[in-house]
Amino acid sequence: MRIAQSDKYQGNDWWEWSIWIDGTPQELNTIESVTYTLHPSFHPPVRRVTDRSTDFRLEASGWGVFPVFARVNFKDGSSQDLKHDLLLHYPDTEKKAPALIRFANLTSGAADHASSLKGAILDMAPNADITLVKTPPAKGSHGPIPSGEALSVDLTGPAVAALARGIQSWLGRNTGVKLELVTEDGKNVTNITPENVLTTLHSAMTTLRK
Repeated sequence: MRIAQSDKYQGNDWWEWSIWIDGTPQELNTIESVTYTLHPSFHPPVRRVTDRSTDFRLEASGWGVFPVFARVNFKDGSSQDLKHDLLLHYPDTEKKAPALIRFANLTSGAADHASSLKGAILDMAPNADITLVKTPPAKGSHGPIPSGEALSVDLTGPAVAALARGIQSWLGRNTGVKLELVTEDGKNVTNITPENVLTTLHSAMTTLRK
């Protein structure tokens, strides 16, 4: 028994999606209800479904990915907890949103920091399109930035929330490092902080994909 899903891209970084319980007919017949817990941004985030005819399907929509939790409540009074990482897919023809994450105040050690930041992001967003790149000297918000390592990332709707969680977690462990988000044309440079990382990435994604 597991949580299954479907998703359909609607355009403008928005998806309609649904989740349900996948199991044998005998297993599903023993279920009384399923209580799903979604991301806190959903209102309400906890939703109870009792319709056996739809395999306890829940329909929703949004732009970000997150873990979905379900408590399966059986008719005999027992329960089982399930987890599913929601996945959202772009059509192959959809435009990407490339940007750079660079280290604004490092004169040395950027390569090690870039590698560890990439690992932290992939822990949260294993399917993220992210690569290590070399950058030329640049002018940053914290002064001149020497040539060195940076991360090239694709800011797409499904990945942005998970990317933000990875960056936020890494910044919490590396409080002395200043990060900047640089759009592809190099004209838009924004400081990244643990407090603004999600809004910064989402705003850049929206701008780049226009």
